[in-house]
Order: sequence, then C-alpha cells, then structure tokens
Amino acid sequence: MEPETNQSIPQVDFLKRSDKPEIEILRFASLLKRRDHLDHSPGNPHRLRFYIIMVVTRGSGTHFIDFLPYTFDQGSIILVSKGQVHAFDFTASWDGFLIMFTDDFLSKHLIHSDILSLHKLYNYHLHQPVITPGKHERPMFENLIRGLTQEYEHPDDFAREELLKLHLKIFLLKIERFKQGQIPDNSNTETILTFMEYKRLIEQHYKETKNAKDYAQQMGISYKHLNAVCKRIAGHTAKQFIDGHVILEIKRHLATTGFSIKELAYEMGFDEPTNFVKFFSKHTRTTPAKFKQSLKI
Repeated sequence: MEPETNQSIPQVDFLKRSDKPEIEILRFASLLKRRDHLDHSPGNPHRLRFYIIMVVTRGSGTHFIDFLPYTFDQGSIILVSKGQVHAFDFTASWDGFLIMFTDDFLSKHLIHSDILSLHKLYNYHLHQPVITPGKHERPMFENLIRGLTQEYEHPDDFAREELLKLHLKIFLLKIERFKQGQIPDNSNTETILTFMEYKRLIEQHYKETKNAKDYAQQMGISYKHLNAVCKRIAGHTAKQFIDGHVILEIKRHLATTGFSIKELAYEMGFDEPTNFVKFFSKHTRTTPAKFKQSLKI
C-alpha cells in the first residue's frame, strides 16, 4: 500500500506491481511488522482506493469504519469498501488475513453479474460490514481463505490470475449467501442498479448540488421513483440519503485534513460557513469544531 496526501483528503492506493495481479494477501502480523516502515500510519484514519476483506483467525478487537466502532471475534469477516475511511486498532490482540484487491482486478476478471454481487456485498447501506459465521460455517470460510492464500503464494505463475479470480469469486459468493441467510434482500436487480447509479452520482457531484430532484432528472427517472428506490435499499428518502452522505464526507474531512471550518464549508459546496455549521449541527447535534476536537486531531 502506498499513501497519497492532497489538500482534499489523505488516501491510500494499492501498490501496483507490473508483473503481479492487483490483489494482495497477507497476515495481520505482517502488517504489524511493516507499519513502522510505511509512509502512513494504519492506526490513523485513512481512506482506501481499493477493497479489503479481513478474516479473523484468532482473538478479538474493534475496527473503526467511517468513525463507527465495530467489534469482532475469532471467525469474523470484515468488509471495508473502496472510499471508506478506516483505522486499525493495534492495541487489540488478534491475527488473521487481509485480502486487498482493486476495481481493475475485478473488471478484468469478473463478469457483470459478479460485479453486481460484489457491489451488493460491499454496499454498507444494505449490510453491516462485520459478519461472524457460527461454528458450523467457520471451517468452510477457513478452508476458502486457506485455498486462496495457497494459490497466491504458489511458485508457479501459470494461470495464477484466473485461479485467484475463481478462488476470490467463490469466497465472495459464500459471504453473500451467508449474509442473505441472515438478512434476506428482496430487492431486484433493477432497483439495486438504480440505487448504485444514484450513489455514484452523489459521490461525484454532491459538492455541486444537494437536491435529489437534480439527480432524478439526470438519471431520467421521476423523483417519486428515486425516493421509492432509496427507501427500499437504504431505508431513507432520497434527500435523507444525500444529507447522510454529505455529513459522512464532512466527518471524513474533519478527521483527515487541516481545513479550517470556513475552508471546509466552501470545499463541501456551501455558500456560507454559517449554513455549513447549521447543516452539520442539525444532523449531528454538535458543531464541526466540537466534532473535530472529539477526534483529538
């Protein structure tokens, strides 16, 4: 992993190697050993430009994703999506595997239906990021991660990318099936694709417009239909979903940048800092300054 810091938000890119597929598997213990030699601190909040699956094989602890603590135990599987801010808690005693991969690896090796399944799996509006399989399911996931790791470390390069793709696909599908058994998802493909498109547009243009009707018009659908999609997938109206995304982005920036409140207000697309503070206070019941202070930044 290599970091990139700009005036917007610190981000961590996947370290690409010309002769290697864009997937990496390592033990958490290995990350512990290399953390002092990295250009960023994995224990501090940072934003990913790739996906991570964490498989806990021993111990327990807490992982922070978008400023929320998620507890985990032996056997837990933690999904951190591209774009999320997360931080490791190195005070916890645990070990396990980290599987890291990029969009490029997926688009190169997975077909459309596979990518749709992945987006459903990593959509934190549909599912919690931590699952803990029971004693009966745990050996299956342990065998899957063992097979994926063995293939990753295999000395023979022949068909390695294709085999890694197959191992990863099976692993992801098994996780999705487990999640479906926990919380049935009755949303059809069209509804999920519509929501994914809305989410993508918000991520790209939330600084320019925070009006849900603008996005509905851009998508060529009615505002009523967009509202129904958001309520079904995220449990919120289209407007509430935008506001929630903006609040999360503000928190991410407060935690990871040196912007003043005035600078951040303009960065987030607000006309006046006072409107920015009112918006944040309305949705969080605290001020941006107090929130930043609570993080001890």
